[in-house]
Amino acid sequence: MQQALQPALDTFGAGIYRKRDGRMGVVRLIDPDTVADADVNWEIDESDILTEPYVYPDVMRGLTTGTYGRKNLSPASESDFTNMTTTDVPIAERKLLERKFQLTYTSGIQLSEMYSQA
Repeated sequence: MQQALQPALDTFGAGIYRKRDGRMGVVRLIDPDTVADADVNWEIDESDILTEPYVYPDVMRGLTTGTYGRKNLSPASESDFTNMTTTDVPIAERKLLERKFQLTYTSGIQLSEMYSQA
């Protein structure tokens, strides 16, 4: 069960743990500075922990500096630009609008070395 839920749990900074009575519990880690003290339901102390915590490596699967393309469902044609000059819609812009696919390109942002697989 945990294997099936783990990708979704990772997305929300959450985890599953086994309670002392054998039932499964879900916990979500939050920044305590982002909520009022009255909204914090409980705190974990040593009596709540059955074993040493396992630290998952932060590999950020799926992290990328680029985005993807998609099919252009209504590509423009030359006739769409008949009443427009190349000043209104430059040739380069027309060619982009006429493509069968819309594409987005890779960012030049430098990621931390720990995300070198991205």
